[in-house]
Amino acid sequence: WAFIAALAGNACLLVELNNERNANNDANERVALAKPPSASNVGATKKTKHANEIKTRKSTTRAASRPPAIAFGSIKASVTYSNKIYLVLDGTSGIKPRFLRDRMIIEPELPFTISTSWWSGYSIEGPFKPRKEYKITILKGLCGSDGAKLAENVVRRVVTGDYRVKVSFKRDGVYMASKGNMLLPLDTVNVDTLNITLRKIHSNNIVHFLRDSGRYEDLSEEMMVLKREISHRANKLKTVALDLKKLIPDKRRGIFVVSASGRSDGSGYDTSRKTVILSDLGIIAKLASDGILLWVNTISDGAAIENAEISLLTSSNQIVATGKTDSKGVCRLKKTEKWKDNAKFAVLVRKGGTPTFYAWTKESCL
Repeated sequence: WAFIAALAGNACLLVELNNERNANNDANERVALAKPPSASNVGATKKTKHANEIKTRKSTTRAASRPPAIAFGSIKASVTYSNKIYLVLDGTSGIKPRFLRDRMIIEPELPFTISTSWWSGYSIEGPFKPRKEYKITILKGLCGSDGAKLAENVVRRVVTGDYRVKVSFKRDGVYMASKGNMLLPLDTVNVDTLNITLRKIHSNNIVHFLRDSGRYEDLSEEMMVLKREISHRANKLKTVALDLKKLIPDKRRGIFVVSASGRSDGSGYDTSRKTVILSDLGIIAKLASDGILLWVNTISDGAAIENAEISLLTSSNQIVATGKTDSKGVCRLKKTEKWKDNAKFAVLVRKGGTPTFYAWTKESCL
């Protein structure tokens, strides 16, 4: 029992000591809260806080003012519809093309221009050749409009492809003398198979054809369909001569539409269309205040054509005047009530079943 009493006494003593220590801590905390901070401590705290704010602001400003790096991605070769090869370089926007031009080297060397591409990057135009490798080097030090600089040289390589399949009629005019050789040249590029279609426009549909040549199939008669194989060198221009004397049966004359479509062994395809007037009748028209003065002559030798039948038609296919040429090939059509100023007309001339026409507005006859 004496041992137990001693333990109880020690426990009470520990409780009293702990209570006394807690009371002293509470008193110290109350004194610390009641005592105001000294001026030196306040100043040191403010200086430290201000220094930290300046340091943070400087680091933020430095990060914001640091310009982004200039970077360039891939480069590829493309071909326009007219078979002009150009390069497209993907890269950081905001670089002036003239600056990029001054810091770019193309090997093999050739003259080139640079412009911003409307979709992305930069377009490089020059006399690039098909199936050829080019090395493009952009020199370090190139500056952007935002102050960024290219840190190292950038080198890109690109191999150009083939030209597109191309078919186009070479001759600009539409009149072809029926007494001439009647050869119609056709330019082709990378064409393996050529399809030729010949259609004749009916005389009563000439005005409708002039108003909407896209409807030529509805206004014409198919006369010939020809398929022709062509041997060619890759990416080289080859001119094919179409002999209309062999294509048009029975020596027919009039207005024809010649269509050509070319294909390659791959997926290439192109078409071209040409209106041809096969006739030896030539027309010269002069608009006067009281009508129209016309001369009709042969295309081959310029001889006057007598008794050629002339009809003046409006754009709605209505005949407003008719006449015949005299011995000098001259015919004067006088103005009628149906004749409206600034209207579009077509002159249809016939001689021995051979028609030809002349279409104009007021300005084209002055």
